Amino acid sequence: MLKQRVLTAMVLAPLMIVGIFFLSPMYFPYFIMLIAALASWEWAKLSGFKSSFVRVGYAIAIVLFGYMTLRYGDDDASRTWTLRLAIIWWVLALICVLCFPKFKLFWRAKSARLIIGVFAIIPMWIGLVMLKNMGDDAEYYLVWLMFLVWGADSGAYFAGRHFGKTKLAEKVSPKKTWEGVYGGMLTAMIFSVIAAFCLFDQSNYSVMDWGLLFVMSAVIVLFSVVGDLFESLLKRHENIKDSSQLLPGHGGVMDRVDSLLAAVPFFVLFIPMFVK
Repeated sequence: MLKQRVLTAMVLAPLMIVGIFFLSPMYFPYFIMLIAALASWEWAKLSGFKSSFVRVGYAIAIVLFGYMTLRYGDDDASRTWTLRLAIIWWVLALICVLCFPKFKLFWRAKSARLIIGVFAIIPMWIGLVMLKNMGDDAEYYLVWLMFLVWGADSGAYFAGRHFGKTKLAEKVSPKKTWEGVYGGMLTAMIFSVIAAFCLFDQSNYSVMDWGLLFVMSAVIVLFSVVGDLFESLLKRHENIKDSSQLLPGHGGVMDRVDSLLAAVPFFVLFIPMFVK
C-alpha cells in the first residue's frame, strides 16, 4: 500500500506542477475541468448513485454548468458571487458535521447531495481559474494554497498523533482531534508568513494586516478540515471507504481534493487583501 501511495504521488505531483507553472491561463481551466469532472463522477457515488449512466451524466452536467459560468460570467465580480454562495454552503456543512447525526434530513436525500456537489465542486474550479489570472505571481498564489491545505494536513496529522485528546467530530471521523486542527493552523500560519515575505512588500503591512493573515490561515485550515469531514460523513452514510479506486493507494480524486473544495473560496476572497 505504501509503495502504491508513493508511486501515485510521484505521478500526481509533477502533473500539478506542470498544470500550475506551464499551462497558460487559456488552457489551465481545462486542466481543472478534468479534475472537476472526475470529482463529480465520484460525488455521484457519494450521493448514492451506483449507475454509471447517472454518474457520467452528473459529471457532464457539472462540466457544462462550470464552463457556462466561466464563459458567460466572465468578470471577477460575477464569479465572486459563486464563491460567496460556496462559503454559505461550507458554513452549513460545518454545522452538519459538528451536529451529526442531527440535520441529517438536510443532506440525506440523493438529490440534495447532487445539488450540494454543485456548490462544492464548481466554486473550486472557478476559484482556481481566478487565482491563475491574478497577475505575475498567480502561480505562487496557487502553490501557497496547496501548501496551506496539504501542508496543514501533515501538521494536523503529526499534532493529532502526538497531542490529540479532544475529539473533533467523533461520530464522523473518530481519529480527528481539535489538537490536530490547531497543529494544522500553526503549520498554515508558518507557510503564510513565508509566503508573505516572498510575495509581498512588508513595509506596507500593519499589525492588523499580520493579524488578518493569521486569521485567514486559521479559517482556511478549519474549513479544509470541514471539506474532509463532510466527505467522510457521506462515505459513512454510503458505507464506503474510498470515493473510487482511480488513484492507487490514495483512493479517488475526491479523497485528494475534499479539503481543497472548501479552502479555495475562502483563499480566493482573502488574497486580494494582501496584494498591495
